Amino acid sequence: MLDPLEARSNDEPADPFLVSEACEAAANADLVIFFGGTNKSIETEGSDRKDIKLPCGQEELIQALYEANPNLATVLISGGPTDLQVLEPASPAIVQGWWNGTEGGTALAEVLFGDIAPSGKLPFTFPRKLEDSPAFAMGNFPDPNGAGGDLFSLMFRPDVLKMTPEERQKFLDSLPKPVSKYTERFYVGYRWFDTKEIAPMYAFGHGLSYVDFDYEDLTAKVGKDAIKVTVKVENEGSMPADEVVQVYVNRPESKVEWPVKELKAFKRVSLNAGETKTVTLEIPLKDLRYWNEADNAWTLENGKLLLLVGSASDDIRETTEVTI
Repeated sequence: MLDPLEARSNDEPADPFLVSEACEAAANADLVIFFGGTNKSIETEGSDRKDIKLPCGQEELIQALYEANPNLATVLISGGPTDLQVLEPASPAIVQGWWNGTEGGTALAEVLFGDIAPSGKLPFTFPRKLEDSPAFAMGNFPDPNGAGGDLFSLMFRPDVLKMTPEERQKFLDSLPKPVSKYTERFYVGYRWFDTKEIAPMYAFGHGLSYVDFDYEDLTAKVGKDAIKVTVKVENEGSMPADEVVQVYVNRPESKVEWPVKELKAFKRVSLNAGETKTVTLEIPLKDLRYWNEADNAWTLENGKLLLLVGSASDDIRETTEVTI
């Protein structure tokens, strides 16, 4: 048996002694709040992550905790996506806690105790597995030229290197020169998943609340410089909450290559319990242009434009069509 106080690497499995101890406490609790995620040795500036797995045997631990007490919620502390295929079935509630600052604990407690309704939306896609991501699919991850360390520290922190300027320069010249390739072009992030019809674990823009929101009466009008979009949003719950209304566009008749949908406008709206508001958003026409290589200029393509309004890239509530 390992010493429960012994330092453990990210790749080691869960300590059986600590798992047993945690499950005993969980079985006697009214509910369990499991804190998991990553750390700065996994997510750091200037180097790629090895994978998106939860480290340190967390999957084994969460399954054991769920068997001991299914009344369980998980708080994930991380800066990027993690593979949640094992965790999700074992955790009825998941809160993405990020890496917050001084008052992060207070904010989290207010959400967990129901003092406020959560209203955050994911700024990127959580894939079901790493292989679904565009960087992996296009062969750009892992970077074969990676230096194997934190390049930010290696290049810009002489106090970390503890070298003379001459020694530092010689060392930097000897490092591999990593190059980040975006061969997926404009199919970055959710554009890749939506266009390739790859179901994510959690989509771009996803984020649940303690209330439900209803969308209705979507209208759109093309003006001289922008498309004006209006939609009614109702808070159907019993407490105040915020919703982030998102407007995506699809070009059904375009002769130019585009992703199946692109986010072009969004707005946060605060609603009291039972309140309905008309939300107005604008899409500048200049934001719909593409770079015309033949003319060497930005060009606005005329034709039909489908407007998709909803709560996430995979949660479209209302659609309408305009012509530009």
